[in-house]
Amino acid sequence: MRQAEWLLADAAHRLPTGSYPVAEQDALAHALDQLAHAIRLRRSAAAEQPAVELPVSG
Repeated sequence: MRQAEWLLADAAHRLPTGSYPVAEQDALAHALDQLAHAIRLRRSAAAEQPAVELPVSG
C-alpha cells in the first residue's frame, strides 16, 4: 500500500507537467493492479470466514 501511495503522490506532481516517463506510468499501473488484487483476495478470504457471534451480556 505504501508503494502505491508513494507512486501516486509522485504521479500527481509529475503527470501534469509532462515529466512522468512511460516506464514509471507502467510501474504505477502495475503497483495499483497488485494492490487491487490484494484487496480482492482479502475481501474474498474475509467472506469465507464463518461469522463470529459475540456473547450477549446481561
